[in-house]
Amino acid sequence: MKTINLIKVVKNILLSLKPYNLYVYIKRQSIEKKLNNLFLKFNKNNYFEGTVLVDGTFDNPNYWFRYTLLKSALNFSDCSQKGIIGKYNKSKVRKTFKNFGVKNFYNFYSLVDNKKINKKSRELYNFLRKEKKIDKLKLPYDFPKEIFYDGLLRRQRLGTVNYSHKDLELHIKEFLICLENARQLIQNSKPKLLVLSHAVNFDCGSLAWFALKYNISTVVIYGEYGSLRFWKPSKSNKLFMCGNFISLEEIKKLNKSKQIELEKVGENYLTKRLSAQVKDIGAKTAFNNMKKVTRKDICKKFNWDYKKKIIAIYSVSWIDFPHLHGKNLFVDSGKWMETTLKTIFKNKNINWIIKRHPLEKHYSSENIDDFFQKKIPKNIKFYPENWGGNSLLSNIDGLVTFNGTAAIEAASLNKIVLTGTKGWYGDCEFVLYP
Repeated sequence: MKTINLIKVVKNILLSLKPYNLYVYIKRQSIEKKLNNLFLKFNKNNYFEGTVLVDGTFDNPNYWFRYTLLKSALNFSDCSQKGIIGKYNKSKVRKTFKNFGVKNFYNFYSLVDNKKINKKSRELYNFLRKEKKIDKLKLPYDFPKEIFYDGLLRRQRLGTVNYSHKDLELHIKEFLICLENARQLIQNSKPKLLVLSHAVNFDCGSLAWFALKYNISTVVIYGEYGSLRFWKPSKSNKLFMCGNFISLEEIKKLNKSKQIELEKVGENYLTKRLSAQVKDIGAKTAFNNMKKVTRKDICKKFNWDYKKKIIAIYSVSWIDFPHLHGKNLFVDSGKWMETTLKTIFKNKNINWIIKRHPLEKHYSSENIDDFFQKKIPKNIKFYPENWGGNSLLSNIDGLVTFNGTAAIEAASLNKIVLTGTKGWYGDCEFVLYP
């Protein structure tokens, strides 16, 4: 263990000696101090009182910026802020916390492995190996089994949990350690407010769960599509993010001018997204600098009948927490894909085109090719990776996806969309779902 730690130290020293890495580190310190000094000038009249527990397990510049916004809005200048240090970038996170006035830290993974956890991990391991599903799974402290399941997916980097995975028991043990750490941390620190980057995975999910159980206010300072998405776990939605979006009923209650204003904002964003003018890595990968093709080009390449309908099957990021917005008809996106492929293999009257998720290689997760166990019919083809995503959306008659952003993109172009779950936009009536 000491040898491994020494290797890491030497590696970090060598990396820090690279001019660019050193520049980024110095720039980071400068920006963080300027942000802290800037926001200290605001909201001097009201002060937040009590202990604030701040998540530092997610070292991301956008997250830290959102934290400074919250810190300024609630004025944390005189309260007790305590930082949570995770597995990664420990020294950088400590430095960032100090730049933002957080002087006390907790090492989240500090709990020593003990016999109680070993016994429970073996018990859960034996149960899952036997049942091979989570339907009857009971977790300690009634922790949501869907969040636990998604954590396993994340670690296995698969579309469906492999209950024979060599590291299954190790992952279960990690979950139990996170759960116990979170319980002790929440109980001992007694925060008035918990600030989190996410409410999923083993670490943040456990923290959010105990805060909810102990009636401690929690703010998840989330961000998506270039906008702030701060939200709070609740007794009704638990840790699921389904309550974080404006519903159709809420939209209908807005006055007409506000509805038109929001419509214009959405239209403007989608126009930019489809032309790769946004910073979202998925959109840039899907739409940036790729070959434009027509429906005729598609049919010619695959030797398809031009008159037949073309339906696109959009793959997903397998490890991206399928239960993020709540329970689904399918246990995960892998089972959804298996069911979808079985269905389209039987339908010869439609030409089906499979679109890989733009970040499949980026995440080094399961490959869509792994789902094809037999010869592929002539009416099912993969969309070439060098062809533009815009061209595909423009030339198809409909789209099928689990719950991806592609559903919104296609619907905005008046395409029929079928999703595998309600997700976060199903209530708005522009997609069909089981």
